[in-house]
Amino acid sequence: MVKSTRHAKYELYYHIVFVPKYRRSHLTGETKERLETIFAEICEDKGLELVECEVMPDHVHLFIGSPPKNA
Repeated sequence: MVKSTRHAKYELYYHIVFVPKYRRSHLTGETKERLETIFAEICEDKGLELVECEVMPDHVHLFIGSPPKNA
């Protein structure tokens, strides 16, 4: 969906992948829930849109929407 500011129309998304060292399966249970909470809090604090957050046992996928003012 195209969004707009006073001076621009944009549709800007980032796909970010996190992988723990040696791709070990540590991201389960309480760790998974805590990571989802942390990512949601950071996005809310920075004014970003957390479109998708998928925490797998050995990696994390984030799909984040951002206005063009963020570097």
